[in-house]
Amino acid sequence: MDPRQGDLSEGDALSLLGVRSQGGCFVSAADERRPRAFDQPVVLMHRQAGDVMLRAVHSRPPSPLAAADWRSGLADLQAWRGAQPVGLPLVMAGNFNSSWGHPGFCSIAETMTDAHRAAGEGWVRTWPQGHRLIRPFIQLDHVLVQRMGFVAAGVVHLPGTDQAAVWARLLPRELQVGSQVVAPSGGLRVRTPLCGGGWAGDNHCACHGH
Repeated sequence: MDPRQGDLSEGDALSLLGVRSQGGCFVSAADERRPRAFDQPVVLMHRQAGDVMLRAVHSRPPSPLAAADWRSGLADLQAWRGAQPVGLPLVMAGNFNSSWGHPGFCSIAETMTDAHRAAGEGWVRTWPQGHRLIRPFIQLDHVLVQRMGFVAAGVVHLPGTDQAAVWARLLPRELQVGSQVVAPSGGLRVRTPLCGGGWAGDNHCACHGH
């Protein structure tokens, strides 16, 4: 499959996202298009226990000449999240090019949980990578979850990119009793290997004007 030629099939779109059908799940692409640098495809996963919506995120960076586009892109993600059906489990994962210090990101995440925070990963830093003089100091890549539980979350350092990838292993709520995982061998793995990258309580963030 060459994504540069013709329209992508459903299987091709899912292959680009790294999504696989397993454990009785059937996945279908909700947004099938030819891939572009800042594509943010959507996949709807059908399970016997209910659907799960996945949104890959790659926001534009906040460069001095594109700050307005950056803010509007985050606002679009917030609007999309708010337009999803009530009660539908939702995962937004990838490179938000923003942190908990940015109001735009806080607005997206206000009804969701950062999987790394919920997993107790501490100070996660995904940017910049590969610089000798500047050490990673900020998390721009996130896995945000709504109406799902989690097993674990982490960061993977990849060559040839200035951002680390984030990943999370998630569970449907019906497999979670309080903080105890009922079926740890099951679940959905979410990874964001492209250009870097909750649930369980409310998120609290101190937003500053940017």
